[in-house]
Amino acid sequence: MRKFICFFIVLIFPLFLFGQDQTIEDKNAVFGEVFGNAQTLFSLNYEKAIQFPSNNRINYIARLGFGLGANIYDRHTFYSLPLEVGMYIGEKHHLEMGLGSTFFFGTSNLSNPKIPEEHKTNFKNLYSLRVGYRLINDNDILIRFAPLLLLRKIPPKGNCYKLQVTLGLSFGKCF
Repeated sequence: MRKFICFFIVLIFPLFLFGQDQTIEDKNAVFGEVFGNAQTLFSLNYEKAIQFPSNNRINYIARLGFGLGANIYDRHTFYSLPLEVGMYIGEKHHLEMGLGSTFFFGTSNLSNPKIPEEHKTNFKNLYSLRVGYRLINDNDILIRFAPLLLLRKIPPKGNCYKLQVTLGLSFGKCF
């Protein structure tokens, strides 16, 4: 839990430190993401953009999302909280990069031996690296295609990690 609090503070702190000097028009975005780092079919995300006055082509972002899904082995509900910091470069067509972590909370039956350890979701997290494309059109519609590289620790094997790739496709609105 200490890691979660530290990560959250590091993620949110820049919003308060640099939020007053922005020159970009659309500082916020709300969007839905399919197959993103929430590890659910669909997640809802809020994003805050931060721009340093010296460069109007680079925008730094902090993202907070929420996903709701079902464990594939026992059909219990789990909740995911993806947090991400990153940047996008460009004017209308953007190169986007991000680094984040997703925290999972759930209600799996931990004593059920038929459920593999990596699918027991009472609490776990994964790390993500995102590189992709972002379009913000003239009507402030946001379209993103950003593949993710996910790194997940497999609990029963100590320091063993599993690497996987997933596609993140997002549609939303900037304001």
